[in-house]
Amino acid sequence: MKKSFTLVLITFFYASLASAQQTALVQVIHNCADAAADTVDVWVNGIRALPNFRFRTATPFTALPAGIPLSIHITPNAAADTSSAVFVKRLTLTVNEKYTVIASGIVSQTGYTPRIPFDLIVRGQARQAASDTTKTDLLVFHGSTDAPAIDVNEVSVPVAGLITNLSFGNFVGYLPLNPANYTVALAPSGGANIAWFQAPLQTLNLRGAALTVVASGFLNPAANSNGALFGLWVAAPGGGSLIPLPSVPNSIKNIDPSLVNFYPNPASDLVSITYPEDFDRGSLQVRDALGRIIYSDDLNAETTQSQLNVSGWQPGVYQVSLMDVSSWSIINRRLVVR
Repeated sequence: MKKSFTLVLITFFYASLASAQQTALVQVIHNCADAAADTVDVWVNGIRALPNFRFRTATPFTALPAGIPLSIHITPNAAADTSSAVFVKRLTLTVNEKYTVIASGIVSQTGYTPRIPFDLIVRGQARQAASDTTKTDLLVFHGSTDAPAIDVNEVSVPVAGLITNLSFGNFVGYLPLNPANYTVALAPSGGANIAWFQAPLQTLNLRGAALTVVASGFLNPAANSNGALFGLWVAAPGGGSLIPLPSVPNSIKNIDPSLVNFYPNPASDLVSITYPEDFDRGSLQVRDALGRIIYSDDLNAETTQSQLNVSGWQPGVYQVSLMDVSSWSIINRRLVVR
C-alpha cells in the first residue's frame, strides 16, 4: 500500500525550523501530467526534501522556513544531486502565511500539444479548514494544459455560473458551499455544458473542510503521449493521493452494501476488506473521529479483496469509505481500532 511522505518532510525541516523560528505553511500538489515527471524528487536548498513525489498526490500542510530565500530543484526520481534538475525556482515565503503550490505544465520538449512549460504555481492565503464551520470551502485550479478556459455550473441545485472563464494556471475561490451532494457541469467559457461530475460533500461528511479541486489530465490524450485522461481531482489538507470526482455515468449501478465486508472488526493489526467484482477503479478512504483523512488508496482492480494495516493507529472509531468512481457508488463502514 502507498505510504504517506509526511515524515520525510517533517524530518528534513526539523533542524531548519529550530533555527529559523519564522515559518510558513505550505501544501504542494503534483498535477503535472507529463509522463517524464510522473515521479520526481523535490530538493530545497540542496537537500532532497520530497523523494518519490507522484503525480496526483499532495503533501500535507507543512511548516517551511520563511523570510529567507529558498531554492527549489525538481529532478528525476532518485537523482544523485540537483545537476539533473528539470526545473528550478527561487522564492521567499512570507512569515506566518499559508500557501497552496501546484506543480503543473509540461517538462518534455516534444510529445505534448500544446506544450505549456512546467511551473510551480504559488497561491497565498490557503486554508486548512472552512472559514465557516457549517460550510465546505473549495479552491479551484485549472491545471489541464489542453483544456480551454472553462465555466463551472452547478446543475443539481442549480447554481448556474458558479465559476466563469477559468483559464489554465489560475485559481478561483475559496467558494463557500453548503455541504450537500452536487452535480457540476463543465463548459468551454460561454458555451454549453460538455462534462458532468459528482461532488459528494454531504456523503463524504465534508462540513467544515477546505479542499482544493484541480482540473487534471488531458482532453485529448492521443495528442499528449497517451497521458492521463481529463478529470476533476481533490486534495485534502492532510495530503495523500488526490481523490477523483466521478464523472456522471449514463446509468447508475446500485452496489449492494452487504457485499462489502471488513474483518476482523474491531481490529488491531490487519483488516481484510472484500468488495464486489463490479467495483470499477475503486478507491478507499479513511477518516478519523474529527473527519480528517488519514489514509487513502486505490483498491486492487485484479481482485475483490484488499488489506488495511491499522497496527500503528490510535485506538478509536474510524469511517472507511469505498467508492466506485465510475458509477458513483459510495459505501461507508465504521471500523473500530483497539
